[in-house]
Amino acid sequence: AAKNFKLGVKNVLNATVSRGTGLGTINDGIVVPSIVIGDISLGVSSAAAQGVYAISLTSTATTPVTVAYATANGSAIAGRDYTATSGTLTFNPGETTKLLAINVAGETTNGLASRSFTVNLTNPTGATLGRAAGGFTIIDVLPMPSIVIGNLTVTKPASGSYNASFVVSLTHPSANSVTVNYSSLNGTALAGTDYRATNGKLTFLPGVTQQLITVPILANTTKKQNATFTVSLQLPANASLGVSQGTVTIVDRTLPAAAKVVSSSIGSTNTTTSTIPAALAATSVPATSAVGAAPAPVDSSKSILIPAAANYYFASLGTASGKTANSSLNALTPAKVNEVLAVGL
Repeated sequence: AAKNFKLGVKNVLNATVSRGTGLGTINDGIVVPSIVIGDISLGVSSAAAQGVYAISLTSTATTPVTVAYATANGSAIAGRDYTATSGTLTFNPGETTKLLAINVAGETTNGLASRSFTVNLTNPTGATLGRAAGGFTIIDVLPMPSIVIGNLTVTKPASGSYNASFVVSLTHPSANSVTVNYSSLNGTALAGTDYRATNGKLTFLPGVTQQLITVPILANTTKKQNATFTVSLQLPANASLGVSQGTVTIVDRTLPAAAKVVSSSIGSTNTTTSTIPAALAATSVPATSAVGAAPAPVDSSKSILIPAAANYYFASLGTASGKTANSSLNALTPAKVNEVLAVGL
């Protein structure tokens, strides 16, 4: 325990004494500790994270020490950037450090400026406040977004042209403007014949994640097959290239997706319709067939009657040639067993 004593003066020469005694205290060597908190910084990407403060006493206490704490917004906002928290820390005798964890939200936008908030200490017991405010700085380390472009399948227009649109996307938003150049490249589809060549630059303003590239598709009536071309992305700024090339498939409207056979029963004018997948290229076409039934061999002495209004093709090894449907068609001969009759309606 502390001990007090008095100290007095006497026999003063050439002066008067206004107060001749003073109180002195001899303590037992116990020093009252101070409570201090530091600053921390945390790099945050897409995943939620946690920052941890170390709150310390400057010396060991022989009795419990408590202190209240609470977060306070700065440029970082509770509920958006971090989880607000408050409470009381207790240092038991002999303890000098307590940890305080603060939850921080994952970043969703690349390129944000650093934001900060504060943890404040108040109402100490058994100690004094040394440094009572600790700053928390959130640093955005979310990678730059990637730019991706999709593929597109369109049907060739019967006449004129129409616009087909590619969707170009960012994998996540950016706080900066993102740009990327684009240009079309021929494949089996040719610029000026099947589509109109295009090039330019896309700009994604901050927060925007989708843009469109529009390409006019032309009516090429001389090409009776599907065709493709590509749109390529180049020279991104404030982003990286993910999927940098998209393919447009132009489907020719004159080619049936599945071969339709219109046939008549032998000796009858009544017709039935069968759908035979184009993949059945190694079979013969029957004179009559139920829908979905497998083709049966054809008697070469008989014929399949095709209505004059029908358009049809002989398909062999992936090629097709138009035939005039105004007379009976002889049944397949052994030399033509790899052909399939396909009628486009």
